[in-house]
Amino acid sequence: MVVIQLQVSMEPKLCIYFCSSLLPEVSHLLQNGNYPDVTLKGYPAHCTSGYVSNEMVLEMVANNVNDFSKIIVVASACRGNKNIKQNIHNKIEIIQLEQCFEIFYNLPSIHHFIKQGNYLVTNGWLKKYKQHIREWGFDETTAKIFFGESIQKILLLETGLSGEYHSELDALSKYMGLPYDILPVGDSHLQLFIDALIFKWRAEEERASFNNRIAKITRESADYSVLFSQLKKLIDLTDENLIEKEIANLLDILFMPQQICFQKFYKEETNDVFCFKKAINPSLINDNNSFTIDIEHHNELMGRFQVSGVQFPQHRSQYSSMQEVISQIGGLSIENARKYSELELANQAIAVSQERFKAVMKQSPAVIEMYDLEGLQRSVNHAYEELWGFPASTTLNQFNILKSEEVKRSGLIDYVMRAYHGESVKVPEYQFDSTGKTEGKGKGRKRWLSTSIYPLKDSKGQVQNIIVTHEDITEQKEATLLLAERNQKFKQLSQAAAEMLSLDKEEEIYRFLSNALHKQYPDAIILFVTIDEEEQTSALFKIQGISTGFLEKANKLAGFKILNRKYKITPTHLKFFKSGEFYHYKKGLAEFSSGEFPENAARILEKLVGIHHIYTIGINKEDKLFAAVHLFNRNKKPISDSEYIELFVKQAAIVIEKKQAENQLRKSESELKELNAQKDKFFSIIGHDLKSPFNSILGFSELLEEQISEKNYDDAGKYAKIIRQSSQRAVDLLTN
Repeated sequence: MVVIQLQVSMEPKLCIYFCSSLLPEVSHLLQNGNYPDVTLKGYPAHCTSGYVSNEMVLEMVANNVNDFSKIIVVASACRGNKNIKQNIHNKIEIIQLEQCFEIFYNLPSIHHFIKQGNYLVTNGWLKKYKQHIREWGFDETTAKIFFGESIQKILLLETGLSGEYHSELDALSKYMGLPYDILPVGDSHLQLFIDALIFKWRAEEERASFNNRIAKITRESADYSVLFSQLKKLIDLTDENLIEKEIANLLDILFMPQQICFQKFYKEETNDVFCFKKAINPSLINDNNSFTIDIEHHNELMGRFQVSGVQFPQHRSQYSSMQEVISQIGGLSIENARKYSELELANQAIAVSQERFKAVMKQSPAVIEMYDLEGLQRSVNHAYEELWGFPASTTLNQFNILKSEEVKRSGLIDYVMRAYHGESVKVPEYQFDSTGKTEGKGKGRKRWLSTSIYPLKDSKGQVQNIIVTHEDITEQKEATLLLAERNQKFKQLSQAAAEMLSLDKEEEIYRFLSNALHKQYPDAIILFVTIDEEEQTSALFKIQGISTGFLEKANKLAGFKILNRKYKITPTHLKFFKSGEFYHYKKGLAEFSSGEFPENAARILEKLVGIHHIYTIGINKEDKLFAAVHLFNRNKKPISDSEYIELFVKQAAIVIEKKQAENQLRKSESELKELNAQKDKFFSIIGHDLKSPFNSILGFSELLEEQISEKNYDDAGKYAKIIRQSSQRAVDLLTN
């Protein structure tokens, strides 16, 4: 048995093992692509000599495990039974194919070719055809008899690999006694296969790296370390059920309840209640030690946790802020998981479309164009019209790919020229605008494309035409860009929320909050206002996104003073602020100010500044209103990710409440020190002033005692009077 000892790898690296017969094409792709983090290795072909067992795989990669973060072994029929255990090591993934050549062409077509009696070979396979002949164990006579009984012809899947293969193909044809045919397949299918492996691994590594960065931010918040350290796990998860389980585990850690149950809501469906933890003694559960947490996103209820029989119900008030964060981040994570599932379905649909048979141009679901040697478009299929939204006659026999300005602008021209020089190329994802004068002449639209270009050669190897195929990936690309943008904003705002904990003063927090929001929404004017609930007024504390000089000019033109004044707050405003929601005010600036802004002045300001949307949100905690933030968006497109702002503001309110509590504690300590000092001073004064009368009482008492013992009463009355006067002085000091 092979034993592998693991060590920590510093930089993420991927190693992919392929059968030696497939290495030439794979090696060519990796050498000509952007894969600095990928290493390619090969293992001997086992087509006729047994199969690649688990022990063989472990022995093969044993010396490389510590050098790579992951090892992928791609095998086929040589692997044997597909039911063999594939998960043999946490760093090793075995991908078992039905047919070796399905990495070069779609599997249904491979099965079709084999069923028609074709013996499939590739350029790379031909490089070692003599070795394969030796492995067969046939001589020329027996080979012709054996293959003649079941094979009709040899079919070369032309992958575009550089080199002369006709001599090897002729020799193999003669040896087997079979004719041959050549099918140009290029390397686009192999490119998709390789990219799928590598991009999936890179995504896993990026997710792990992102998880580490979230963990670092979480540790900076001491008060919420347990909460955020558990919630950061949700960001990595794309399985909704796992997210629900992680939230339940977090609730169990934080509140130690007797029972945790959950009910999921999705669109119009309401699922049954499921209990992650059931109470051993239900009699201990009551309303005082139980509560619910609604998992929400954009005011949509996604699920509800019922937490029953918490261990310390006296701390329920402290739990409320944690519940809000769990609700927000849990809702956001579940929403992202649902969107990820939809994206996965979209990717699967794209993968299915890529595997469809593309041999007959008119039946292909992909867009196919054919160009002559002069660059003139000579033929297109029906999918071309669907892609660009205009009839083929708009560009057929008119559009020249070598003279198109958009082809040059997008960088596609470099790949076109490579195809005209005989190379099959895969073009990186790009956006193409077909409305230009040298394209659709005002017709068409912009689309994101995945494009491959193949040269069509004659029997002498001379290029006669080029074939351009497109896959429309616009929807997938836009979804990916949107998801990346949302994740970036969430990461930056989460980091900013952690940084606020290090600030000492409320004014610093207010400025930090304004700056952070303006950084995320640069097209918006951020107005941070402080609020006096007793006076029912607000005052502008800070403005971001517009210079004071420009604002003063706008004031003069509008005839209205905006700065250095207080504004009245209406009950409607208070309702907006205390809801904690990011409210989109659909009316104008005059209505938003409840008459504070004259209508004419408001219209002038809206036009000068370019205000298209007005938003507002209050910063409050447990019905205590600290301040409010107004966003005047100068972008015509509405803000669609309000959940980030709501979460960020809620975290800011928690920090502000904490800072106010710390300031009040410092003030109380200062007052106590002052009272203790006054007390010490008072007793010092009293002690000093009382010393004199008590000394008189003590001295004359001793004299009086001596005279009485001597029975001399001459001065007794005088001494008694002095004692009485001294006693009265002491009484007066203590009384006053």
